[in-house]
Amino acid sequence: MDYNSLIQVFIMTQTSGSLYDHVLYQSHAVADAHPGRLAALGVLFGMTPAPVENCRVLEIGCGDGAHLTPLALAFPNSRFAGVDLARHPIEAARDRARRLNLRNLEFQIRSVEDIHADFGEFDYIIAHGLYSWIPASARNRLLAVCQANLAPAGVAFISYNILPGGHLRRMIRDIILHHTRDVAEPEKKIERAFELLRFMAGAGLRSPGLKQEVQDTLSFHPSALFHDDMADVNEPLYFHQFVEHARRHHLQFLAEA
Repeated sequence: MDYNSLIQVFIMTQTSGSLYDHVLYQSHAVADAHPGRLAALGVLFGMTPAPVENCRVLEIGCGDGAHLTPLALAFPNSRFAGVDLARHPIEAARDRARRLNLRNLEFQIRSVEDIHADFGEFDYIIAHGLYSWIPASARNRLLAVCQANLAPAGVAFISYNILPGGHLRRMIRDIILHHTRDVAEPEKKIERAFELLRFMAGAGLRSPGLKQEVQDTLSFHPSALFHDDMADVNEPLYFHQFVEHARRHHLQFLAEA
C-alpha cells in the first residue's frame, strides 16, 4: 500500500453533502452482478428472465458507473440506468458515457427515496454494497423499489454483510472507530486506521480468524476502508433476517449469486 498516494483518493470540496464526493470510492465491475449471470440463475430455478442482449438494468448506488459502462458497451440493444447520491462520481460516469457515445446508458443524481414506479420497469436491479450501509428506512425503500420497479420475471441482486462471519469484521471496525474517534479529517482517519491495522498485524494475534481478517482489511483500497468499515452505518445481518425482510415486500429469494 502506497500511503503517499492517499491524497489521490480525495476531492476537497466544501459544497457537497456527500462523503462520496469528498472521498472518491474506487468502483469496479462486479462479476456476480452481471445480468447474464443473474439470467442464468433465473433459468436454473425455472424462471424466464429477459435475455441480457435485450434487457433493462437499473443500478442503485452506481458510483462512477464502472459496473454499468462495460455492460452498455457489450450489449448495445439493452438499456442501462444508474443512480447515485454523489455528484462527482455521477459527473464522471456521464462524461465517460459521452466520450464512448453510449446512447443506451444514463446516470442520474438520485436517492433511492426518489425512485418511484413511474421511474420505469427493469428486468434487473442491482444494489451492490448498499443494503448494509444505509439506514433501516432506506433499506425498506430499496426493497420497495425492487417490488415496484422489477418486471414480472425480474431479478434483483442485493449484496450485504452477513452474520455470523461478519462478527470478526465488525470487531475490527469497532476497534478502528474507537482509535480514530478524535480525528475529523478523512485523510487522517484513514492513515490512523492503517497504522492501527499494521500494529495489529504484527502484534502476534492468537486467533487465526482475527489475524486473517486484519490482513484482509490491510489489503483494502483506502476509499473502501473509509466508506465500508468506517461508515456511520454498517449493519451485518443473518440470512434469515434478509429473507424475512424481502418477504415483507413480496419478494422471493432466488439463489446466492
